[in-house]
Amino acid sequence: MKHSERLARSARSLHATVGELRGALAGRDEEALAYARDSLARLAAAALDPSRPLGFEQAAPAPGAGGPVDDEVLAGALHDLALSEALLSADRALKTGDIVPLDLAAARVGQAAGLLESRAKEPAEHGFSAPVVRSPDLATAVAAVRERAGGCLDSIAERSAGVAWDSLTSIPFAGSLVEGARQLGDRIGIGPVQGQFATLAVKALERALAGLGRLLPAEAVERARQAVAEFGAGLEREVKATVLLMGRVLRCEPTKTDLGRRLDQAGETAGGPDVVERLDRAAGELVELETRFRKRMDQIAGLIALCGAVLGGLAVALAAPVVAGLATAAGALLLAVCVVLAADYADAWPLTTGVRGVRLIVEAAT
Repeated sequence: MKHSERLARSARSLHATVGELRGALAGRDEEALAYARDSLARLAAAALDPSRPLGFEQAAPAPGAGGPVDDEVLAGALHDLALSEALLSADRALKTGDIVPLDLAAARVGQAAGLLESRAKEPAEHGFSAPVVRSPDLATAVAAVRERAGGCLDSIAERSAGVAWDSLTSIPFAGSLVEGARQLGDRIGIGPVQGQFATLAVKALERALAGLGRLLPAEAVERARQAVAEFGAGLEREVKATVLLMGRVLRCEPTKTDLGRRLDQAGETAGGPDVVERLDRAAGELVELETRFRKRMDQIAGLIALCGAVLGGLAVALAAPVVAGLATAAGALLLAVCVVLAADYADAWPLTTGVRGVRLIVEAAT
């Protein structure tokens, strides 16, 4: 069974177990409650056991090691944050008898399970199965690539800006992004807590954040710090400003200009069928690239929503100052991962992550 399929099955089992716990509490069924509580504890212990293949540590690349940005790491972090949210909500519900936290957790865990199931259905190999495009002549092929390259860059900036906005508004910040940016690349931890479920929840949260931190290539950490600090210093809580900032960070307009010159030169050559074929293949790859990027951003948006819920739950369970620094660092980390992934797909920065982004696709075709 593929790693992504194991994650999806575990998340769906987690969703069902949260529902069983909720039902037992609502019905005041002590026997069912004990069974559901034990089931949740066993599921969490198994998922967090580093000797089992469910964990994503083996999938995470070392900083700067090269290779594509590992979608499996995003999936693993999504799974672990869903687990952390379920455990914290169960801990609160068992202590207070209030089932509302479990209702909210069930909804979020169900959404995470859906994202993981969608991820499990994707092809295992990295690369593209681009849609077939056939242009009647060179001018049409050049125009199609120009339009799709520009549209893809705009889409990358807009979608990543929306996710960046989520990281600014969904995480309960108690500090500043500028401060959080300084911590990028550092280990994020909260220390020991009281209670079985709370302890497991913190372990799941810390593992998710550690995995995400390993997605930042060594050569990108300083640029990511600068980008996060720029967002923190320049935003006044306006989505439009987020889009403009992201476009500047990703160098969208200069990239459009550079690629436009290449396409102008390609259009002036006496290109034969092979040139048209290369351009048509590039146009198809750009369509597929945008689709894949949107799916990655959907995963990060799910991570941000879950992380906000987990940090909110910790703020209730623990003293707020204990969670404040963690929230600042986690928010900055999630924003950094979003920016680095967007930069990779746009080819805005020289990264060793191996994604064939907008610039590389067009340059290869021209």
